[in-house]
Amino acid sequence: MGNQSRLNNIYDNMKRRCYDTNNTNYSYYGGRGITICDEWNDRKLVPPGIGGRCSKGYLAFKKWALENGYQDNLTIDRIDPNGNYEPSNCRWVTMKVQSNNLRNNIRLTYKGRTQTIHEWCDELNLNFDRIRNRICYMGWTVEEAFETKENINCHYLTFNGKTQSINEWGKELGIKPNTISTRLKYGWTVERALNTK
Repeated sequence: MGNQSRLNNIYDNMKRRCYDTNNTNYSYYGGRGITICDEWNDRKLVPPGIGGRCSKGYLAFKKWALENGYQDNLTIDRIDPNGNYEPSNCRWVTMKVQSNNLRNNIRLTYKGRTQTIHEWCDELNLNFDRIRNRICYMGWTVEEAFETKENINCHYLTFNGKTQSINEWGKELGIKPNTISTRLKYGWTVERALNTK
């Protein structure tokens, strides 16, 4: 039947994300207009003795959860990440499935198919960090990122049509290689990392 206190926490956290403006995640949920359906958000009290939480909304959520695959190792996931928390848009999934359903995921098209970086790395047995760095920070094409052998390391940067190592860029531009690497690590684009003195 599942851990009831965990289910309580999931429900409470869902409400905080949607309605508590002081919640650290509010801007990603309630701040974007994400709400909870009336059935799950009904605040009317149930008569004493029914057990569980005291709101009708929680009891409706609990009933849905237990009838729709809730397990202690799963998390609640909105099928449409821009949609509301409601029975037709929610499911119980692993963290891996949920991480592939984020609205800010980078989706890549390769050989006519589109998937997230995580999905491609799983399928092609590639290192996620290496592929993300090649695509997001180094400006490689999807084909270059996927098809370049692992022994050619990611310390090569392409800038203004020229590819060379971080050490070579450092010498040419008068920037310490460690400075370039740190900038890229913190999300700077290749252009910004190499153009900033």
